[in-house]
Amino acid sequence: MDEMTIIFPTEEEKVLAAQLSLRAWEPIYEGYRQQLGDELFSFYFGDWKEKKYHAVLSAMQKGAVAKMNGRIVGFVTWSGNAVNGEGVMGQNAVEPGMQGKGIGGKLHRFALEQLKEEGMTHVKVMTGGDDAHASARRAYEKAGFKKRLVSVQYYMEL
Repeated sequence: MDEMTIIFPTEEEKVLAAQLSLRAWEPIYEGYRQQLGDELFSFYFGDWKEKKYHAVLSAMQKGAVAKMNGRIVGFVTWSGNAVNGEGVMGQNAVEPGMQGKGIGGKLHRFALEQLKEEGMTHVKVMTGGDDAHASARRAYEKAGFKKRLVSVQYYMEL
């Protein structure tokens, strides 16, 4: 694998990370569409691309990007509460064609180190329980996350 660097992003690189998020989350949202049907999906997630783009762009204020050959191949964001020491590893993704090569793990370790330096004593990360999130769950477990709470969301049309 080519050499990868993890850096704090420029404003332009934050935009590229937000664009990458749309490619990475496309299969996840397509899975949601299949599970919910078009009407519920449209109601709850119809504008997911705009929301995801802006959520990642905003979260990148505390974030890092992974670069290979001058190209952004992944990103991670984090936040922390200095009062109680709780950290959160937030938005993160790897370019779809680059997944499974250890990039996510390196980004996760970087974010965890940043949270530790910021004085956090505990960290959580959240993800989905569906098949599309299986690789994310494996990556978080590889990064050392162990305990989990399972959550279920219900939907209906009236």
